[in-house]
Amino acid sequence: MKTFKNNSDALVHGLVLCVTADGDDESNKALKLCEQITESLSEFEVARCKKRAEQILDAGGSIEEMLESV
Repeated sequence: MKTFKNNSDALVHGLVLCVTADGDDESNKALKLCEQITESLSEFEVARCKKRAEQILDAGGSIEEMLESV
């Protein structure tokens, strides 16, 4: 299991997994985790995480590389 430095990194990872998961079941599990994580973040932090997830998906890079660059 992956360990994250903070909830923001966990949310970015989860959002990317929602889109790239192998099936609906895995995507839905990731989505439920994302919903739980957002409860501990401000609206601004969630918006920033969404933008980071979009950047990862647009760039086609690995999640780990993108998280390390922040």
